[in-house]
Amino acid sequence: MRLRVAICLCLAAPAASAQEEETSRQEEFREYLAPGYRELLTGRGRISDRLQVGGSAKTEIGYDDNVLLDDDNRESDIITSVVPTLVALYDHDRFVASAQYRGPYRRFADHDEFDGMEHFAEGHLRYTGERVHAHLWDSWQHLREPYDAVIFRDRLKRRQNDAGATVGVTFNRVEAEVGASYRLFNVLDDVADFYDNSRLDATLLAGWRFTEKASAILEVGQGRIRFDDSTAFNDFDLTWVVAGVRGSLTEKLFVEFKAGPFRSDVRTDDAAVPSDDETDVLVKSRLVWHLSQPQILTVEFERIPVETLTQGWALYTRLRVGYDHWLAERVQVGVVAYYDLAEDPEGGPDSRGIGIIGTARYEFGRNFVIDAKVEVRRLDADGGDATSNVRGYAGIAVVW
Repeated sequence: MRLRVAICLCLAAPAASAQEEETSRQEEFREYLAPGYRELLTGRGRISDRLQVGGSAKTEIGYDDNVLLDDDNRESDIITSVVPTLVALYDHDRFVASAQYRGPYRRFADHDEFDGMEHFAEGHLRYTGERVHAHLWDSWQHLREPYDAVIFRDRLKRRQNDAGATVGVTFNRVEAEVGASYRLFNVLDDVADFYDNSRLDATLLAGWRFTEKASAILEVGQGRIRFDDSTAFNDFDLTWVVAGVRGSLTEKLFVEFKAGPFRSDVRTDDAAVPSDDETDVLVKSRLVWHLSQPQILTVEFERIPVETLTQGWALYTRLRVGYDHWLAERVQVGVVAYYDLAEDPEGGPDSRGIGIIGTARYEFGRNFVIDAKVEVRRLDADGGDATSNVRGYAGIAVVW
């Protein structure tokens, strides 16, 4: 009798272990997807052992008490939206491919000139070997909402494409990685097409793993910002050297931090907006802390040079503090507080934005989700007009 029990346990153990390994692998791959997409595949969407496909159709009703972002001419509006979403994830041995799409169509009750559809598409291909890893990605966006409400509040139709690749090797505790990325930005308006620009970046990263899941890193980067209309803005070269740490310091704490000097060098000097060479400090940091099983705290801080539509480029300081809490298995609430500062490198007026966002999400049944979002924000600039608005929506989605 004892012999039979022992044999049964030995035969059953590998099956249970394989099942647990498969579940863990699926959860790991879903983490590659952006928030809002990975939830579509949680507990559903499996076509085969390798392929997961999901989607949703959502209807929203929203309200904005200052749709023009102008306190001297405040106008409110009710916005009805239809939002289709699709996501796919495929894994084969050491390769993982993912694709995601979202296309919100908004209809304004009183401002039909703002009606229209936006598109967000993104694809990734990842390879993870014993010593070599690689990542290719491409994203495409067709946008209608304000480009950057902190410093430019007008609505412009525009298109943005981002693509890039990284390849890395690991040998014992030493890591090395090279990367390149390209961004193309076009304003779909003949009057404002002088805003069109492109950016090309290349990076070289070296790291040393001081624990199994965390590394000390050193990164050297070179970038170039080029504007199609050189009479409006000057072109720039950007160079940076940053050092820091990234990885899981504990089972519940993930940290990514890098900081160091960067310099911008003017390549052309005949544009309407004057420019000088600048030196400053670049910072990128992110902390994710799983306080407990249903609670997550996220803190993000960055100080980076960003292309803008009014200054050529600006030094952006961004702070985000978010908290998510699962009140029950199907109920999630969250809050995000943020602060943005855009500094003109030529000493012009700085712009600021501060706000708070509250979210709630409830899943009922297997294929339905109700969610809501409310945002309160204030925008101002030195010597300029300040404005504020409250906006939000409630929606219901069918998920498959």
